[in-house]
Amino acid sequence: MSVAAAQYDKFKRQVASEKVVWTFTEAGDYLVFPVREGEAVPFWSSQSRLQLVCKHHSKYSRYQQVSLSLTEFLALLERLRGGNISVGVNWSGERLIGYDVSVESLLTGLRHYIDRSTDQPG
Repeated sequence: MSVAAAQYDKFKRQVASEKVVWTFTEAGDYLVFPVREGEAVPFWSSQSRLQLVCKHHSKYSRYQQVSLSLTEFLALLERLRGGNISVGVNWSGERLIGYDVSVESLLTGLRHYIDRSTDQPG
């Protein structure tokens, strides 16, 4: 499994478990980046991941770090569905790269992990 694939899997598991995602905003707007197949809005599965991005890429320190609850994130994904936008998940490293996945794929993957977590005996 590639590092990006592992990060994608970690993203889905952690978001389903902790019920929160993190991203950067500027004046209340999400950051949008050009990618091979259109545009992507990046999200991370923990605030510490955003802090690492800022540590290694100081230009991101000027943006606000914001969290969305799982419910808010799922609603945002539903609004983005069908557009030419993908979601960057847990981008990292010197080149700040990772998986850019379709909204549909991410929704399917998240629902799988959410269903698994609710099926577990508590």
